Amino acid sequence: MQKLRMNPYCLACLVSKQLKVPEGADEPARLEYIRSMLRLAADAPDELTAPEVNSMLDKLRADTFGVSEDYTERKSRFNQLMLSLEPELAAAVTAAPDRLRRAVGFAIAANYIDFHAQDNVTDSALRRLLFGDVNVDATAYQYLQSELKRAARLVYVTDNCGEIVADKLLLSEIRALLPKLDVTIIVRGGDAAGDATLPDAREVGLDNLAPVISNGTRVAGTPLRLISQEARAALDNADLIISKGQGNFETLCGSGLNIVYLFLCKCEMFASRFNVPRCTGMLLAERLN
Repeated sequence: MQKLRMNPYCLACLVSKQLKVPEGADEPARLEYIRSMLRLAADAPDELTAPEVNSMLDKLRADTFGVSEDYTERKSRFNQLMLSLEPELAAAVTAAPDRLRRAVGFAIAANYIDFHAQDNVTDSALRRLLFGDVNVDATAYQYLQSELKRAARLVYVTDNCGEIVADKLLLSEIRALLPKLDVTIIVRGGDAAGDATLPDAREVGLDNLAPVISNGTRVAGTPLRLISQEARAALDNADLIISKGQGNFETLCGSGLNIVYLFLCKCEMFASRFNVPRCTGMLLAERLN
Protein backbone atom coordinates (compact mmCIF):
# COMPACT_ATOMS: atom_id res chain seq x y z
CA MET A 1 0.00 0.00 0.00
CA GLN A 2 1.07 3.58 -0.59
CA LYS A 3 1.47 5.93 2.37
CA LEU A 4 -1.42 8.36 2.78
CA ARG A 5 -0.68 12.08 2.61
CA MET A 6 -2.68 15.20 3.29
CA ASN A 7 -5.43 15.80 0.74
CA PRO A 8 -8.14 18.42 0.08
CA TYR A 9 -10.91 16.35 1.68
CA CYS A 10 -9.09 15.96 4.99
CA LEU A 11 -7.71 19.50 5.16
CA ALA A 12 -11.15 21.05 4.57
CA CYS A 13 -12.71 18.72 7.15
CA LEU A 14 -10.07 19.48 9.79
CA VAL A 15 -10.43 23.23 9.33
CA SER A 16 -14.24 23.15 9.46
CA LYS A 17 -14.23 21.21 12.74
CA GLN A 18 -11.70 23.57 14.32
CA LEU A 19 -13.82 26.66 13.49
CA LYS A 20 -16.11 25.84 16.41
CA VAL A 21 -14.58 27.89 19.22
CA PRO A 22 -15.49 27.66 22.92
CA GLU A 23 -18.47 29.69 24.08
CA GLY A 24 -17.53 32.84 25.94
CA ALA A 25 -14.33 33.51 24.01
CA ASP A 26 -14.05 37.19 23.10
CA GLU A 27 -14.01 38.28 19.48
CA PRO A 28 -10.31 39.31 19.25
CA ALA A 29 -9.22 35.96 20.68
CA ARG A 30 -11.51 34.08 18.29
CA LEU A 31 -10.22 36.05 15.32
CA GLU A 32 -6.57 35.50 16.23
CA TYR A 33 -7.19 31.80 16.81
CA ILE A 34 -8.89 31.36 13.41
CA ARG A 35 -6.04 33.18 11.67
CA SER A 36 -3.40 31.10 13.47
CA MET A 37 -5.31 27.89 12.84
CA LEU A 38 -5.62 28.58 9.11
CA ARG A 39 -1.90 29.41 8.88
CA LEU A 40 -0.96 26.23 10.74
CA ALA A 41 -3.21 24.09 8.54
CA ALA A 42 -1.94 25.72 5.34
CA ASP A 43 1.72 25.35 6.29
CA ALA A 44 1.54 21.74 7.51
CA PRO A 45 3.96 19.56 5.51
CA ASP A 46 2.26 17.43 2.87
CA GLU A 47 3.83 14.25 4.22
CA LEU A 48 1.90 14.56 7.50
CA THR A 49 -1.30 12.59 7.83
CA ALA A 50 -4.65 14.07 8.85
CA PRO A 51 -4.46 12.72 12.45
CA GLU A 52 -1.06 14.36 12.93
CA VAL A 53 -2.24 17.73 11.60
CA ASN A 54 -5.40 17.51 13.68
CA SER A 55 -3.32 16.95 16.81
CA MET A 56 -1.36 20.13 16.03
CA LEU A 57 -4.60 22.08 15.60
CA ASP A 58 -6.02 20.66 18.84
CA LYS A 59 -2.92 21.82 20.70
CA LEU A 60 -3.24 25.32 19.25
CA ARG A 61 -6.86 25.43 20.35
CA ALA A 62 -6.02 24.30 23.90
CA ASP A 63 -3.10 26.74 24.13
CA THR A 64 -5.26 29.64 22.89
CA PHE A 65 -8.35 29.12 25.02
CA GLY A 66 -6.88 27.19 27.94
CA VAL A 67 -9.44 24.41 27.60
CA SER A 68 -9.99 21.31 25.51
CA GLU A 69 -13.19 19.36 25.03
CA ASP A 70 -13.77 16.76 27.74
CA TYR A 71 -15.04 13.44 26.36
CA THR A 72 -14.86 11.51 29.65
CA GLU A 73 -18.61 11.15 30.21
CA ARG A 74 -19.40 10.32 26.57
CA LYS A 75 -16.63 7.73 26.49
CA SER A 76 -17.83 6.03 29.64
CA ARG A 77 -21.43 6.03 28.37
CA PHE A 78 -20.45 4.17 25.20
CA ASN A 79 -18.19 1.83 27.15
CA GLN A 80 -21.15 0.95 29.36
CA LEU A 81 -23.56 0.74 26.42
CA MET A 82 -21.33 -1.77 24.65
CA LEU A 83 -20.80 -3.71 27.87
CA SER A 84 -24.59 -3.99 28.16
CA LEU A 85 -24.68 -5.39 24.61
CA GLU A 86 -21.76 -7.75 25.18
CA PRO A 87 -23.85 -10.80 26.22
CA GLU A 88 -26.01 -10.46 23.09
CA LEU A 89 -22.96 -10.03 20.85
CA ALA A 90 -21.20 -12.98 22.48
CA ALA A 91 -24.28 -15.16 22.00
CA ALA A 92 -24.39 -14.23 18.30
CA VAL A 93 -20.72 -15.17 17.94
CA THR A 94 -21.30 -18.50 19.68
CA ALA A 95 -24.25 -19.32 17.40
CA ALA A 96 -22.46 -18.34 14.18
CA PRO A 97 -21.23 -21.03 11.75
CA ASP A 98 -17.92 -19.14 11.54
CA ARG A 99 -17.35 -17.61 14.96
CA LEU A 100 -14.19 -15.73 14.03
CA ARG A 101 -15.81 -14.13 11.01
CA ARG A 102 -18.80 -13.03 13.10
CA ALA A 103 -16.47 -11.49 15.68
CA VAL A 104 -14.55 -9.70 12.92
CA GLY A 105 -17.85 -8.27 11.65
CA PHE A 106 -18.76 -6.95 15.10
CA ALA A 107 -15.29 -5.40 15.50
CA ILE A 108 -15.68 -3.61 12.16
CA ALA A 109 -19.22 -2.39 12.88
CA ALA A 110 -18.29 -1.06 16.33
CA ASN A 111 -15.80 1.28 14.68
CA TYR A 112 -18.88 3.48 14.14
CA ILE A 113 -18.28 4.90 17.65
CA ASP A 114 -16.08 7.77 16.50
CA PHE A 115 -16.63 11.24 17.96
CA HIS A 116 -14.19 12.92 15.59
CA ALA A 117 -15.10 11.50 12.19
CA GLN A 118 -18.83 11.90 12.83
CA ASP A 119 -20.79 14.80 14.25
CA ASN A 120 -23.50 12.61 15.77
CA VAL A 121 -23.01 9.09 17.12
CA THR A 122 -26.34 7.48 18.03
CA ASP A 123 -27.31 4.29 19.86
CA SER A 124 -29.83 3.36 17.16
CA ALA A 125 -27.31 3.63 14.31
CA LEU A 126 -24.80 1.62 16.33
CA ARG A 127 -27.31 -1.20 16.87
CA ARG A 128 -28.31 -1.16 13.21
CA LEU A 129 -24.69 -1.55 12.12
CA LEU A 130 -23.83 -4.18 14.71
CA PHE A 131 -26.73 -6.42 13.80
CA GLY A 132 -26.75 -5.65 10.09
CA ASP A 133 -24.81 -7.25 7.25
CA VAL A 134 -21.20 -6.10 7.66
CA ASN A 135 -18.89 -6.47 4.67
CA VAL A 136 -16.01 -8.89 5.38
CA ASP A 137 -13.80 -9.26 2.31
CA ALA A 138 -13.26 -12.98 1.64
CA THR A 139 -9.68 -12.68 0.39
CA ALA A 140 -8.54 -10.49 3.29
CA TYR A 141 -10.35 -12.77 5.75
CA GLN A 142 -8.56 -15.83 4.43
CA TYR A 143 -5.30 -13.92 4.75
CA LEU A 144 -6.14 -13.02 8.36
CA GLN A 145 -6.88 -16.65 9.18
CA SER A 146 -3.66 -17.92 7.64
CA GLU A 147 -1.50 -15.22 9.25
CA LEU A 148 -3.03 -15.84 12.67
CA LYS A 149 -2.15 -19.53 12.42
CA ARG A 150 1.40 -18.66 11.39
CA ALA A 151 2.00 -15.94 13.98
CA ALA A 152 3.70 -16.29 17.34
CA ARG A 153 3.22 -12.60 18.30
CA LEU A 154 0.09 -10.55 17.62
CA VAL A 155 -0.28 -6.82 18.29
CA TYR A 156 -3.83 -5.43 18.37
CA VAL A 157 -4.04 -1.65 17.86
CA THR A 158 -7.33 -0.29 19.19
CA ASP A 159 -9.23 2.81 18.13
CA ASN A 160 -12.32 4.04 19.99
CA CYS A 161 -14.01 3.74 23.35
CA GLY A 162 -16.98 1.36 23.35
CA GLU A 163 -15.60 -0.27 20.23
CA ILE A 164 -13.03 -1.96 22.46
CA VAL A 165 -15.78 -4.21 23.85
CA ALA A 166 -16.16 -5.68 20.34
CA ASP A 167 -12.36 -5.88 20.18
CA LYS A 168 -12.49 -7.89 23.40
CA LEU A 169 -14.89 -10.36 21.77
CA LEU A 170 -12.65 -10.74 18.73
CA LEU A 171 -9.55 -11.22 20.85
CA SER A 172 -11.41 -13.79 22.96
CA GLU A 173 -12.15 -15.78 19.82
CA ILE A 174 -8.55 -15.53 18.69
CA ARG A 175 -7.40 -16.65 22.15
CA ALA A 176 -9.77 -19.65 22.03
CA LEU A 177 -8.43 -20.69 18.62
CA LEU A 178 -4.77 -19.98 19.41
CA PRO A 179 -4.18 -20.20 23.18
CA LYS A 180 -0.37 -20.05 22.81
CA LEU A 181 -0.41 -16.83 20.76
CA ASP A 182 1.46 -13.94 22.43
CA VAL A 183 -0.86 -10.89 22.33
CA THR A 184 -0.16 -7.23 23.10
CA ILE A 185 -2.87 -4.56 22.95
CA ILE A 186 -2.04 -0.92 22.18
CA VAL A 187 -4.19 2.08 23.15
CA ARG A 188 -3.69 5.85 22.82
CA GLY A 189 -1.20 7.58 25.07
CA GLY A 190 -3.59 10.38 26.04
CA ASP A 191 -6.95 11.96 25.33
CA ALA A 192 -7.74 12.12 21.61
CA ALA A 193 -11.49 12.70 21.33
CA GLY A 194 -13.19 9.33 21.90
CA ASP A 195 -10.13 7.15 21.35
CA ALA A 196 -9.52 4.37 23.86
CA THR A 197 -6.89 4.95 26.54
CA LEU A 198 -5.65 2.82 29.45
CA PRO A 199 -8.58 3.80 31.73
CA ASP A 200 -11.04 2.74 29.01
CA ALA A 201 -9.27 -0.59 28.58
CA ARG A 202 -9.56 -1.21 32.31
CA GLU A 203 -13.21 -0.11 32.40
CA VAL A 204 -14.27 -2.76 29.87
CA GLY A 205 -11.90 -5.49 31.07
CA LEU A 206 -9.70 -5.53 27.98
CA ASP A 207 -6.65 -5.80 30.22
CA ASN A 208 -7.88 -9.19 31.45
CA LEU A 209 -7.16 -10.70 28.02
CA ALA A 210 -3.61 -9.50 27.39
CA PRO A 211 -1.11 -6.80 28.39
CA VAL A 212 -2.28 -3.32 27.36
CA ILE A 213 0.30 -0.63 26.61
CA SER A 214 0.08 3.03 25.69
CA ASN A 215 1.39 4.21 22.33
CA GLY A 216 2.78 7.32 24.03
CA THR A 217 1.02 9.93 21.89
CA ARG A 218 -2.28 11.82 21.82
CA VAL A 219 -2.43 11.72 18.03
CA ALA A 220 -5.60 9.92 16.90
CA GLY A 221 -3.59 7.25 15.12
CA THR A 222 -0.27 5.43 15.28
CA PRO A 223 2.41 7.59 13.63
CA LEU A 224 5.54 5.48 13.88
CA ARG A 225 7.82 8.51 14.25
CA LEU A 226 5.93 9.75 17.33
CA ILE A 227 4.96 6.67 19.31
CA SER A 228 6.85 5.37 22.34
CA GLN A 229 9.83 3.03 22.04
CA GLU A 230 7.79 0.33 23.77
CA ALA A 231 4.96 0.57 21.27
CA ARG A 232 7.33 0.76 18.30
CA ALA A 233 9.23 -2.32 19.47
CA ALA A 234 5.96 -4.23 19.88
CA LEU A 235 4.92 -3.37 16.33
CA ASP A 236 8.34 -4.10 14.82
CA ASN A 237 8.52 -7.50 16.52
CA ALA A 238 4.96 -8.56 15.73
CA ASP A 239 4.32 -11.34 13.25
CA LEU A 240 0.86 -9.87 12.66
CA ILE A 241 -0.81 -6.56 13.54
CA ILE A 242 -4.57 -6.02 13.64
CA SER A 243 -5.26 -2.31 13.29
CA LYS A 244 -8.63 -0.73 14.02
CA GLY A 245 -10.09 2.46 12.59
CA GLN A 246 -9.43 5.14 10.01
CA GLY A 247 -6.80 7.05 12.00
CA ASN A 248 -4.63 3.98 12.47
CA PHE A 249 -5.02 3.15 8.78
CA GLU A 250 -3.98 6.68 7.79
CA THR A 251 -0.85 6.62 9.95
CA LEU A 252 0.23 2.99 9.37
CA CYS A 253 -0.70 2.53 5.71
CA GLY A 254 2.42 2.10 3.58
CA SER A 255 4.61 1.09 6.54
CA GLY A 256 5.24 -2.35 5.07
CA LEU A 257 4.40 -4.04 8.37
CA ASN A 258 2.18 -7.13 8.26
CA ILE A 259 -1.09 -5.38 9.11
CA VAL A 260 -4.73 -6.32 8.68
CA TYR A 261 -6.98 -3.25 8.88
CA LEU A 262 -10.56 -3.28 10.19
CA PHE A 263 -12.65 -0.10 9.94
CA LEU A 264 -15.78 1.60 8.65
CA CYS A 265 -15.53 4.21 5.89
CA LYS A 266 -17.06 7.01 7.92
CA CYS A 267 -16.02 10.08 5.95
CA GLU A 268 -16.04 11.40 2.40
CA MET A 269 -12.34 10.79 1.79
CA PHE A 270 -12.51 7.11 2.73
CA ALA A 271 -15.75 6.52 0.85
CA SER A 272 -14.19 8.13 -2.23
CA ARG A 273 -10.86 6.27 -1.90
CA PHE A 274 -12.55 2.87 -1.77
CA ASN A 275 -15.53 3.79 -3.96
CA VAL A 276 -18.10 2.62 -1.40
CA PRO A 277 -21.02 4.22 0.48
CA ARG A 278 -20.26 5.75 3.85
CA CYS A 279 -20.30 3.33 6.80
CA THR A 280 -19.24 0.42 4.59
CA GLY A 281 -17.10 -2.08 6.48
CA MET A 282 -13.54 -2.67 5.31
CA LEU A 283 -11.14 -5.56 5.89
CA LEU A 284 -7.81 -4.95 4.17
CA ALA A 285 -4.33 -6.44 4.34
CA GLU A 286 -1.28 -4.20 3.97
CA ARG A 287 0.60 -6.82 1.98
CA LEU A 288 -2.32 -7.73 -0.31
CA ASN A 289 -3.06 -4.23 -1.63
